[in-house]
Amino acid sequence: MSNTAHIDDLWDSLKFIQMIKNVSLDDEHAQLDAETIYQLQNPPEETPQLDDLDLQLSLKILLATDNAAEETYTKVQEVFQQEIPEQNWQLEELTVVTSIVNDMCPATCAAYVGPYAHMESFPVCAEPQYDQAKLQASNGRIKSPCCQYHTM
Repeated sequence: MSNTAHIDDLWDSLKFIQMIKNVSLDDEHAQLDAETIYQLQNPPEETPQLDDLDLQLSLKILLATDNAAEETYTKVQEVFQQEIPEQNWQLEELTVVTSIVNDMCPATCAAYVGPYAHMESFPVCAEPQYDQAKLQASNGRIKSPCCQYHTM
């Protein structure tokens, strides 16, 4: 690896450090909507009532899947959205847990955040950010990410 590559890595690291130092809830990188920011800044003052058995079940499943694969969490969430749609907003209100979605390299070498946010492929692996078949079929209009990850 050349010295230039090492220097570029150092510059990227410094950019990430600066972003972390300057982060705020309303930062563009946080991707939080106004309601979520409000909930984080104004947590409930009363103890939530957990009398509802469906809500209890939802909370238990949320806690049980915290380290599960994204696919497992997504499938469980889809079932709840179909079967008990009112639980979603109650869970979000109680926990202020929302998913922040970012694109990532299909080779999992990095995420398209910070200094990489505006790249369309990574210099290290050259894997494209977007599905090339969809991009070409739409004449560059549809940018469908090849891979994404969720931060909760």
